[in-house]
Amino acid sequence: MKRKYFSALLMGALTVASVSTMTSCKDYDDDINGLSTEITNQATRLDKLVDEKVQNLTKELTTLKEQQSALESALSTAKGDLNTAIEAAKTDAKKYADVQAEAAKVAAIDAAKKNVEDAINVVNASLEKVNKSIDDLNSKVTTNEEKISGLLQADADLQKTIDVVAADAKAASEAALTAAQKAQDTADQNAQTIANVSEKLAKVEKDMKDQISLLDKAVKKNAADIAQQKSDVDNQLAQVKGLIEANNKAIEELKGVDANLDKKLNAQAEELKKVAGDLLNLQAQVTANLKTAQDYTDTQVAALKLALGEDINKVKADLAGALTDIAEQGKLIEKLQKGQSDLTEDLKAANDLIKKNHEAMVAEVAKVAGNLETIKGQLTVKIDANKADIEKLQKKAGEIQTLAEKNKADIATLKGDITKLTAEFSKYVTTETFDTYKGAVTDEIKKAVDKMAQDLRTEIGLVKGDDTTVKTIQGQIDEINEELATFAKASDLTQLRNKFTILTERLTEKFSVIDGSIALINSKINNIIKNYEVVVGDLAGVARQLKALVFSPEAYWQGIEAIDVNSFEYDALQLGKADLDKNQVEDAPIRFTPNVAIKVVPEVRASYFLNPSNAAVDFDASKYSFIVNNAKTRATSSDLKVSKVEAGDAVGKINVYFNMDDANKLLNGVNKIDVAALRYRYSIKSEAKDTIVTSDFAALKKYTISDFSLRKVTTEGTVDKEGAACTKLAATAAKALMPNAPTLSVAYKDDAESGSKKTIDLDKWIDVHYVIERTDEALWGGQATVNKKNFHLEYETIGYISGANNTNESKHAKLSGENGHILEAVGVNNENGRQIIGRTPLLRVKLVDDNSKKIAAVGYIKVVIEDIAQKPITIEDKFNSDKAYTVACSTDDVLGYKTTWEQIENEVLGDLDMSKSEFEGTYKLDATGSVANQYKIDANGKFVANDPAYGTIKYSATDAEGHQTNILTWNITGGDAYKYFITEKKTKVETWIKFTPKNATTVQLKDIYVKFVWNVSKVNSTPTATIQNSDKKAAAWHAANKNTAGFDQLHIQVGNATDPAATCEFENLVVANTLNSNLKDIVVNQIKGQYPALANALSVSYKFAKTSEQSHKSYIGVAEEHKYNITVSNDGSEIMADGTVIARINAADGTIAVEKNNTTEDILNKYGKVSELEDALTFTVLAEVKTCEPAADIVNLTNKKFDVKVIKPLFVESVKVNNMTLNNFASLTQNVTFNFVDFNNYTQEKFWANSNKTKAFWKFYDIKSITKAGTITTNYSGAWKAIDENDIKVTYTDMNSFTLDANGIVTNMGKVTLTQVNQSRANGFDVKIPVEIKYNWGILKTNILFHVNPATAAAKKH
Repeated sequence: MKRKYFSALLMGALTVASVSTMTSCKDYDDDINGLSTEITNQATRLDKLVDEKVQNLTKELTTLKEQQSALESALSTAKGDLNTAIEAAKTDAKKYADVQAEAAKVAAIDAAKKNVEDAINVVNASLEKVNKSIDDLNSKVTTNEEKISGLLQADADLQKTIDVVAADAKAASEAALTAAQKAQDTADQNAQTIANVSEKLAKVEKDMKDQISLLDKAVKKNAADIAQQKSDVDNQLAQVKGLIEANNKAIEELKGVDANLDKKLNAQAEELKKVAGDLLNLQAQVTANLKTAQDYTDTQVAALKLALGEDINKVKADLAGALTDIAEQGKLIEKLQKGQSDLTEDLKAANDLIKKNHEAMVAEVAKVAGNLETIKGQLTVKIDANKADIEKLQKKAGEIQTLAEKNKADIATLKGDITKLTAEFSKYVTTETFDTYKGAVTDEIKKAVDKMAQDLRTEIGLVKGDDTTVKTIQGQIDEINEELATFAKASDLTQLRNKFTILTERLTEKFSVIDGSIALINSKINNIIKNYEVVVGDLAGVARQLKALVFSPEAYWQGIEAIDVNSFEYDALQLGKADLDKNQVEDAPIRFTPNVAIKVVPEVRASYFLNPSNAAVDFDASKYSFIVNNAKTRATSSDLKVSKVEAGDAVGKINVYFNMDDANKLLNGVNKIDVAALRYRYSIKSEAKDTIVTSDFAALKKYTISDFSLRKVTTEGTVDKEGAACTKLAATAAKALMPNAPTLSVAYKDDAESGSKKTIDLDKWIDVHYVIERTDEALWGGQATVNKKNFHLEYETIGYISGANNTNESKHAKLSGENGHILEAVGVNNENGRQIIGRTPLLRVKLVDDNSKKIAAVGYIKVVIEDIAQKPITIEDKFNSDKAYTVACSTDDVLGYKTTWEQIENEVLGDLDMSKSEFEGTYKLDATGSVANQYKIDANGKFVANDPAYGTIKYSATDAEGHQTNILTWNITGGDAYKYFITEKKTKVETWIKFTPKNATTVQLKDIYVKFVWNVSKVNSTPTATIQNSDKKAAAWHAANKNTAGFDQLHIQVGNATDPAATCEFENLVVANTLNSNLKDIVVNQIKGQYPALANALSVSYKFAKTSEQSHKSYIGVAEEHKYNITVSNDGSEIMADGTVIARINAADGTIAVEKNNTTEDILNKYGKVSELEDALTFTVLAEVKTCEPAADIVNLTNKKFDVKVIKPLFVESVKVNNMTLNNFASLTQNVTFNFVDFNNYTQEKFWANSNKTKAFWKFYDIKSITKAGTITTNYSGAWKAIDENDIKVTYTDMNSFTLDANGIVTNMGKVTLTQVNQSRANGFDVKIPVEIKYNWGILKTNILFHVNPATAAAKKH
């Protein structure tokens, strides 16, 4: 309550202040109006009035200061309330809404206080300026005229200040009122929300307590039930114990009667135990087998879900039949269960086991049936796996069959045991024992059967409508009861034996039925499997049948997918045999005499995708062929011979290889090319003829390959890398021994610490280049690449004996591996040691063409055996930068990392324990010019070139005196940083530089690697700006789709209506002029603090937003209800409707010029009322902000798009025609009055008045004519349709010229005349006349609608 009361006081104070200010402004306006009429002759009075204004403004200043004081007091009170609310909220969640409200109130008061302070400052400044102006005037003027002029200027300045203060006061008041009200609303809403939440929590708490109470009751009830059940069990146990004691007593009596009987009983007991054990084992085995079957079935069902296709109706039908049979067997088993209650517990256990097995089988089959209902999918790439699954399923079915056979055998054994037991029973059971047990056994069986009968009756009660089943079950119960009754009446041992015999026969019969049922189930399962195989086979044939071949291009020729056919052409070379015992330093290749020119087309590969991707195709090359098409070609389909087909590198892709003897048969003109398509032929068993699938055509582009050259790459392993640095091998052995010839290096021994090895893989160092089409040199590649064209590189050492001592250099290298590609440094007689350092074996490399068995190129290179490399010294974790990255221009240095001289001394010189002069005298920076070469550590732990480098690192030069400690600088440009951290999304970059010994022969010195890391702490990449409402000129902007003030849209209107000199043409809207300052400055001021580089490079342009971003993408025209589709030019300078330009925009300042044409006019005049701006012609304009690369589009101007509405100039508000009356001739001709309004809502009369009676509405809008445009209709017949002139005739007098009266008004706008033809009709009706009104901006359409009254009072309108 306190909060609301205070808010009300605040609102009242602000409102009063605002009204006070505005009233004062009006008083000043009245004074100025009075002053303007007397300015020429009352200078003294003017002076007085200005003084009075100054005094009044001083009063306003005093009022503002009082408001300031009041607001300060209110602010203090609000802050106190806020603290109080916070403390209250700590203990009561419901008070949190109060905290929010108080916080908002404090913010609102603070904002209002600031506005008042700003107003005070403005008033003080204005008063000071005005007083100074008056003082200056008094000291300088000499005439009344000068004084008046000065006072007028002072008055103008004063009025400007008054207007500003008034506007600010009003804005401050409205803002404060809005904020206070919003705070109050928020507080109320939050309070209600918290109350609702609290109420819900209370309800939840109550519900939980109720649930706990119910659970407690349930637990207590369950405990009582358990106690009762325990009591019942105890009673039953007591009864069982009683029976056992009676049995034991009887047995003792029998033992006393006959000792032999005792032995038989013991033997029989053992036999029964054995049977029981066998039954238990059987149960365990069956359970295990069922578990295995269940797991397997689950797996098969999962596989079936993926494998089975659509057509499984046959499978479902068989399965349904199996389920029906199983259900029938269930009924038989239930009968069996009811008939065996008079057997021993062992027999009952056996029957339970059979039932359990059967139920498990039913459940499993039912589970399969349920799953099959939902199986959908396709047989695709898993068909082979499915075949294996089928085999597994068949195997499992066999296992089930075996289990069934075993169960059958076990049942047979059990039946034998029963027979044996019956026989034994007959031997020793006497009439006395029978009489003893008959009553007890009969009672127990009777109870069991009665319970089973009751259970069955309950189940029968659940069956509705199946009388046959109910009667059958009830009949079975009755039969069992009758048999029991007969059994109970048995009075002697003979009858008992007969009953046992009958029961045994019935059991045998039941077991036989079970055997048959198991066999039937197995038969059904086998049928399911067979049908499944049929479905799989059928679906596989369809699913994997090849439908299409699609060429997969690896090359293009003039934009056409192509297959490159390379024709290798060279002169074959010959060489002498390599001999290490000879000095072959003059070895060189020579051409054959006569010359042997080789032209060979290596095997060509073309790749194709299969459709479907899992299509089954044969890789037999004889099933594939090519067809060649070109009317003028010499090549034929037979020239392309498929050599092999293999699977490609992707699913559903194949590679087809073909040979061509002579590639010169292919066309090779500028605009002529041969094309080829692949054909695959296969057969379907169900069809008599073969099927052929043909691919799309691809160009066969022949390239001549010649002039092979062998090269050594600079970096190991880059033999297939385009642009990798390399050097040509020497053409002769002698040139390979020259000082500047390329060399290879190998260590004299392996060294794990330095990574040095005594072997090198020559395939990683040597590659082949060639010339294409006799002009362009290109990389071919290394060993693996040339192998694809049936070429290979071959290495061999040749004799090289040097020096006066005839040292055999080449015997210090051994080649191994395929083609000798592994070179190992060895000593003489395999004695490796430092003695072989410096030896230089000579290597000869050959490019061998395996297609022609000729040598295509030869090169020579010397191998230098070196000392092991020293493990470099590494300095890391010393030079790290965590500078944040801020997006900048491409060439700007965004890192600017510089070490200090202290770091170099401590972290470099200190770690090396070297002085400055020692270091600089011993080491040099490994650099290109002044820029350090950069390195990285590869996967093998070796330092290799870091290409491309991360920026540039430089080492400062030594000063003249040699005293200063040199430093390192690391610079990264904005373009590179953008790539690292924006495009590649790295979080850090790291690189190494190297210092190497100046004296290369000083082997004890190690290279020094220094690591640099830029670990970016933050990435600033979201420069954002907004065009605030305060940046917009309030008078120029409008609310969305309204004529009212707002900041959403701009309007284009015809210019200066009512101005006598104006015409009805649309003014060019200059978007830039609708803002209070330059848009570029608006954006720059918001981003320059964090993004100065982007701000300095920023530019702004205006364009129409692209087509997809236009708020209105189509319009319906007025002329013929035609739909126009809007498009925007690529550069955004023009917007078009159905291809016709309707407006243009200037990029520099956003000047929009509306094009005057039929299309523009048709769209413009569609909407009907002044207030209906939603459907007005609308252009969505984009203020596009650009900055420097690489982030030209990164600046986010959040509200850069806005709509510009083209306001329709003229509207027909209504059409008036007086009613006519039939048989009243005087009324059958009526004047028509069109009530026009313009976009200002000016009528003819108001327009004339506002133009100072100089410009007529009709003339300004250039209304040319009003004419009938279409069919006149009437509801004379009861429905609207064209007039039947057999009944009436209606005419409208078209108007093509108009006369203005003395008041600039047009009153004669045409007449409507009705002529009666059929006088038998006297009821009322309506008439509608469509008309067109042509004016300066197109055509308006409307209707003249009038009513015709009946001729008499008795007639009624239809």
